[in-house]
Amino acid sequence: MTAQRNMSNIWQLSAIGALCVIHPLWELIGFTMSVMSNVGIIDVTQLPIH
Repeated sequence: MTAQRNMSNIWQLSAIGALCVIHPLWELIGFTMSVMSNVGIIDVTQLPIH
């Protein structure tokens, strides 16, 4: 029982760690997309993510 609980804790920690890494990258990607769309390099409405 405790082994399962430890596994779920490990999964939660790794998920939180992944979010901490991915979130700034995602913010940077979103910022780059908005800047590029403002400049007119790409059309954001053509992208699947909004």
